[in-house]
Amino acid sequence: MNNHELSGTPEELQTKTEWDKLGEEVEFSESSEKSSESLDFVEENYGDKIDALVFNACFDGGDKTNPDHYVESILLDEALTNEEQIQMIDGLARTQKVDRVYSEKIKDFISEKMEHAPSKFLGELRDDPFMRKRHADAIAGRRGGDLKENERILYELFTYADEDFYESEEARNLLGDEDYLTNKYRSVFNQLEEKIQKGEAKVDRNGLLNNLSSALNSIADQNLATVEELIHDPYLRGKHFDILAAADLEGAVVSKELYDLWDVDSEFFDSYEYDSRLRQRAHENPDIYEKRGVEDIDEVINEALEKISMRDFEEVLNAYEKDLHRGDELLFTKLLPILGLDKNPPKFEYGKSGGGESGCYIRHKHRMVVCEELIRDKIIKTGGAPDTERKMLFGLIKRREVGAEAFEHMNVVAHELWHAHQWAGEGVSEEQRKKYQENFVYYMKSRNGYDAYRAQLIEREAWAFGGRVETIARFVRKEGELR
Repeated sequence: MNNHELSGTPEELQTKTEWDKLGEEVEFSESSEKSSESLDFVEENYGDKIDALVFNACFDGGDKTNPDHYVESILLDEALTNEEQIQMIDGLARTQKVDRVYSEKIKDFISEKMEHAPSKFLGELRDDPFMRKRHADAIAGRRGGDLKENERILYELFTYADEDFYESEEARNLLGDEDYLTNKYRSVFNQLEEKIQKGEAKVDRNGLLNNLSSALNSIADQNLATVEELIHDPYLRGKHFDILAAADLEGAVVSKELYDLWDVDSEFFDSYEYDSRLRQRAHENPDIYEKRGVEDIDEVINEALEKISMRDFEEVLNAYEKDLHRGDELLFTKLLPILGLDKNPPKFEYGKSGGGESGCYIRHKHRMVVCEELIRDKIIKTGGAPDTERKMLFGLIKRREVGAEAFEHMNVVAHELWHAHQWAGEGVSEEQRKKYQENFVYYMKSRNGYDAYRAQLIEREAWAFGGRVETIARFVRKEGELR
């Protein structure tokens, strides 16, 4: 029993006898009848919908047979204890049904809440058990703070139970609802406002509303997406995510209506929907996204490393002594045939990566970039010093010290060239190429978590290859100094 359910002083409570309690029960028989009436209403209108209510309240996405993919619902906290919710979820995951004991408790809970709801709200409920107009208004942003606590709980419970809402006329009408469109596509309207102010807009606000409504209804009519998908996800981010690989790798044709909506979704790759789908894909493809032992990586990169001779490393180091760019160029040239890129070399340039990294490979343009300033800054921030020049042969020739900066250049060049090898190099098996392509399209950025970024296949290999090239180069330099 919750503390707020107690009334009166402890002394008063202790003086009540069993006969007193019995008298109270008889005295409030009217309330009992009301409870029975409420329970009858719940049984009649929601008796077969408790499973849907629980599923929609607790399922968090993923595998429906896995209890870990469900959550305890705050909405059901008053109906069931945490232990009961856990047991109910376990049974739901195994059988896809809610145990009758918990189903009855939830019905009793709903009935009890109905007893305390205002008659106006109950009248609305009885006229339309699913309150679909209210539900549609809430989605469109028109529901104010007009619901009291018990009403809010009932509203949410009945909304969860309404399996057919997104098949209803009220839901379909939202696709042309000005409030809904303005609310869900706020960023698009903001962009339009900026263009209008600059005199760049080709359509006014009403025109955009009509275009959006027409596109959404056309998508629904063509069964390209359900009304539920359209309402929950105005940019169809889930479908957008799924089509990425097919469109990127196979040139799949996308409907104009879909493409137009995706085209204005400038926040897609930074969205919650994209990140959640990416995490799900990672869970389903552990061989691509989960870090394994080093053996699988070593087998792949050692085959390439064994083709680089000590003499090659010595020549590259000598080139770095003369100039960082000459060293980069020679290392790049040496690695091209080893990585199957001599017939299709990527374009090599210096500049900014756009993501704050020391280098990057841009697969669509088959171009790799080395970011010299970031490499130098990294060396300084880690307590090192940029490579310096020294005089040789009586001061007539200047040579660069092969230090941390040069070795970092080697690491970055090898790292980005390995990415080019993964995407376009010869000598890669079809099975491995497919994994690389999947990883390139569905790529874990460092903002998804640095560990997840480093664990994915294409980065595991590139970091290993770049690091090994640097390590061998340092060893060869040290051996040369000892001779």
